[in-house]
Amino acid sequence: MATIYGNTTNHWRCYINTWSSEDGSSVSAGLTVGIQDCGWGFQIWTGIVGHASANGSDSEVNTGFNTPTGSWNTKDITSASQRFVKGHNAYNVTLSGWVRNQSGYMNGTSSASQTITIPALAHHYVSFDANGGTGAPGRADKWYGEQVTIPTTKPTRTNYEFLGWSATKDGQVAYKPGEKYWIDDRDMTYYAVWKLLYVPPKFTDGLAIRTSSITSTTSDYSGGYCYASFTYKVDTTVYSDNVAKSIVCRYYQDGSTTGVTVTPTGNLNNASGTVNVHFAASINSVYYIECTLTDTKDGTVTIARSITTGVLPMEVANQGKSVGILSAAPSSAGLNLGGSGNPDFLIAADTTNNQLESMAQIHGSTSANGQGELTLSTQGLDSSGNVARGDINLVADGVYLNSQSMTPRAWVMYEHPAHDLATWSGDAGKWYSNFGANPYIEGPSHTGYWERNNSTGLIVPLVRGYWYIEHVMMGYGSGRNMAGIFSKSGDEICSGSVSAHSGYGTTASAHYLYHFDESIDEDDVGWYLKVSHGGTIYISRRVTYANIIYLGPTLP
Repeated sequence: MATIYGNTTNHWRCYINTWSSEDGSSVSAGLTVGIQDCGWGFQIWTGIVGHASANGSDSEVNTGFNTPTGSWNTKDITSASQRFVKGHNAYNVTLSGWVRNQSGYMNGTSSASQTITIPALAHHYVSFDANGGTGAPGRADKWYGEQVTIPTTKPTRTNYEFLGWSATKDGQVAYKPGEKYWIDDRDMTYYAVWKLLYVPPKFTDGLAIRTSSITSTTSDYSGGYCYASFTYKVDTTVYSDNVAKSIVCRYYQDGSTTGVTVTPTGNLNNASGTVNVHFAASINSVYYIECTLTDTKDGTVTIARSITTGVLPMEVANQGKSVGILSAAPSSAGLNLGGSGNPDFLIAADTTNNQLESMAQIHGSTSANGQGELTLSTQGLDSSGNVARGDINLVADGVYLNSQSMTPRAWVMYEHPAHDLATWSGDAGKWYSNFGANPYIEGPSHTGYWERNNSTGLIVPLVRGYWYIEHVMMGYGSGRNMAGIFSKSGDEICSGSVSAHSGYGTTASAHYLYHFDESIDEDDVGWYLKVSHGGTIYISRRVTYANIIYLGPTLP
């Protein structure tokens, strides 16, 4: 209740008494209009008109006003009221009144008014949760006393059908898009209800590792092969007969966009299983391995794994007692150099001073035919820039070649078996030659003799030190036989002589000890055995052979 006075005119004024009451959907408000003397006496029997208005709901009354002087008396004249309905927005209304004195005594008009606000309806929100999907509508307004309207916007979810909304996350459909419902006046959240249409396949596990062989499944991070394994599952919840229809595996080397297809093995057409791939993988490359599965409903899924280069610059383990270079360190104390997949290794000592280059190398590599090669070299340059070589010193009690002992002081470079000379040409199986002034004979290579310029001949690198040559042949004639060392260009380096044949079927041997301690031309690195004769000789179908022995840098 509020009392509001109007303006004073001729010792009187009007007043209004306002009131209001409210419920959830409306506000009722009204007023009473009256007149008050301001200490002045009045005796008016008619002509006092009062008017009340409740925002358009009006009332008007004509009356009198009698009051003694000094009393400040009041008199209510008329009232008006109205029920105002609440809406979605608040709004204002006016309660007003006036009094007009038209009696002829102290005439005049006095007015008063009050503005009140009608509040909006009580308001709540309904929010929407896509519950695993996307694209849920915005919240809806719930007004007191009104139904809520469910938005027409529908969320989406891959492989699901949207059915409607539920008041609980796992509930049944209770509300449909576009429909109106009476619900509680409070904030609420509705959850999307889905129907499963299809579950795509998935990979549950995957790995890719380097291995030491094409069939290995054990990790070897210096290995030259790759093993990849992928475990998959095709869902049979909706379609019980669903299985893997195709599985395609590819690898990409060093960032290439062109993949190389690898045929997988394992469980290829099941509802679940594991597939495997193996392929050769250069240790100097990075590989990206990709596997794509398609099921019978044409759903696809892809998984990828990668392996890094397999080259290990160095690994130290076992408290520094195990060292691996280009390889994993051994499990026990020791050194691993290189390993599976490493095409070669080089250990070199190289000192350069102007044109002088002192070089010592151990080079392990794979030859063109797939076999291993090991080269020990001391080849470098001398101070003039020419090719020069140093020494290789083997300090050991014994040296073995292909499991055969080669003692340093009796190093047999070549020991030739006996050969029958029946294949030599000549009358009746004999070969005759008049040698002349500078005679020598050289047998074809298949008989055990060696021609210079014949690639099948015996060419042995000359090594400084002492050499022993023994040559045995059977024939007859006059003169003497000789066995000698000759360079590849034909220059005689040394020779040894034996006595002349005494007749048919006799055997002559040449034995010679030669100390080689001189340099020869680059093209003449090597030597061969030659037999010569100073007169006429007949070579029968008999036996000939030769032994060539390196005794060492000093005589035993």
